[in-house]
Amino acid sequence: MPWVDVTTAVGTAGAAVLALGLGLRAEWRSTRLERQQNQLDIRRQATHVAAWMIVERRVDEDRTEIDPGDPSLDVCDPAYDPCGVHVYVIVQNASDQPIWDVTTHISVFVPKSKDSDELKSADIEDERIVIGPGETIRIPIETYTVSYNRLPIEVEFRDNAGGEWRRDDRGRLHYGRQSPASWAWIDDVAAIGKNRDD
Repeated sequence: MPWVDVTTAVGTAGAAVLALGLGLRAEWRSTRLERQQNQLDIRRQATHVAAWMIVERRVDEDRTEIDPGDPSLDVCDPAYDPCGVHVYVIVQNASDQPIWDVTTHISVFVPKSKDSDELKSADIEDERIVIGPGETIRIPIETYTVSYNRLPIEVEFRDNAGGEWRRDDRGRLHYGRQSPASWAWIDDVAAIGKNRDD
C-alpha cells in the first residue's frame, strides 16, 4: 500500500471524526439552549408575582405612603404616633394569567397580652383562592412596631399551569411550597369526580 493511500485514508478518517465531534458539540449546545428556554418558559408567569409591605398615614382626608423606618412609627421612640397609620401587604400578579392558592406569610410583633407593654413575634397568614391577571390586592394587617415589620413577607402560589412556587422574604423565587394550600382540597375533590367519570 503506497504512502499516499495511507495518508489519504488517515486524513479522511480524521476529518470524519472531527466532523462527528463538531456535530455532537452543536447538538449538545442546541439541547442545552432548549433546556434553558424550557426553564424560562416554566418560570415565566411566576416571575411576574411579587409581595411587599407599605405603610400609609391618614393626613387630613388623604392617605399617603410613609417610610416604615419613620421614628414616629417605633413604639420605643418618644415620638411614637400610631394615629391614622395603616399597614398593608401588597400582592401583585403582573402576569397575563391568574394565580391560585395564594398564601402570604408575614412576621410581626404583637403584645404578649391585652394590657402588656411587652411584645412577642407572631406570624400572620392570609389566603386567597385566586388573584386575577394584572390584579393587585391590598391586605390590611394589624401590627405594632411597624418599622420592624417591613420584611419578611413570603408568598406561595400556584401558577396557571399547576406549578407550585414560593417567593421568599428576600424576593428569590423557588419552585415548590413549604406549606400546603388550604384550598388544595378543591383540586382533590375535582380529581375524585373526574376519576368516577372515567
